[in-house]
Amino acid sequence: MWAVAYVLQAHRRRGIALGMVPCVLDLLEEHGATVLSSVAEDDSGDGLLRRLGAEPKLSERQSRLDLRQVDWGVVARWIAESEANAGGARLEQYAQWVPDERLDEYCDAMNELMNTMPFEGLDHGDIVMSPAGVREWRERLRLTGSVNPTCLVRDADGSIVGMTDTLKHEYEPGLVRQNFTGVHPRARGRGLGKWLKAAMLQHVHRTYPDTIWISTENAGSNAPMLSINHALGFRLHRTFTFYQIDREKLRRRV
Repeated sequence: MWAVAYVLQAHRRRGIALGMVPCVLDLLEEHGATVLSSVAEDDSGDGLLRRLGAEPKLSERQSRLDLRQVDWGVVARWIAESEANAGGARLEQYAQWVPDERLDEYCDAMNELMNTMPFEGLDHGDIVMSPAGVREWRERLRLTGSVNPTCLVRDADGSIVGMTDTLKHEYEPGLVRQNFTGVHPRARGRGLGKWLKAAMLQHVHRTYPDTIWISTENAGSNAPMLSINHALGFRLHRTFTFYQIDREKLRRRV
């Protein structure tokens, strides 16, 4: 089970976050969860989680791209080269959402791809997205005027072998969040990741010309994706550390 606590800086070091732990333990019991996962964004969070006995499992990098500094000639070249060397693969772009009638196929592909992501030492089990869950998520996004632009790559046999998606929130002017980008292991080494990233970047630039920043997160060990991001101009903004602790161990520490 995931749990994240935030305490205003002026009120830290008063045991407020520590006082939430018994409630978290009750929820772990209620849901039959045996492992607690959390994330620290600064030294105070790291200190609390280590004090509780949690172990660091995953280091994540948040990178940002300043669109005012992008070499759009490079982006266009990546797209042209990818199209020329596609070998029967083709790109599909959806400006707001993957159509509802394709959600079954999309979720199947997303589940397969997301479970190939590097999670370092993080115990996460199988990641499962369902069409019903995606529809519910979209309804919540619509309430805030948000959309989920998505690019897919289909191989010559029609199967989805790569995808990337972003979030554009009306309440975050100048910012677009890039979520998941993945290429199936059987299709790696063909430049599909570059194609997806470049195509999405071009879409954002044309559709949301007021965008200044694109933000994305990657495991610190995901060298191929970090290399693509760096070549496009993404630079490190901050780091996060994900922690986990066994429920009974946590109980003994409080």
